[in-house]
Amino acid sequence: MDDMEKYTEGFSVKGGYGTDFRPVFRYVEQLQKSGELAGLKGLMYFTDGYGVYPTRPTPYDTAFVFWTDEDHSDKDVPSWALKLYLREEDLI
Repeated sequence: MDDMEKYTEGFSVKGGYGTDFRPVFRYVEQLQKSGELAGLKGLMYFTDGYGVYPTRPTPYDTAFVFWTDEDHSDKDVPSWALKLYLREEDLI
């Protein structure tokens, strides 16, 4: 918990209503093929949810994380991905 508190200190997240999530997943796939991310267990994508999602399931756990205190949309998250929700009171 102490490490998480250090990482989140001064951290803020803002959405831009139209992210194409696919390039990140393509990049991760390239890193896995090259061996740079061998053994990857999961990926957490902090987002407002507005955008274009990959259609193929990933070989690792994938979670899209939403800040519930701000406008967000989780309706297009693929069924193979996890949806996680953060509230300000969860961080205190």
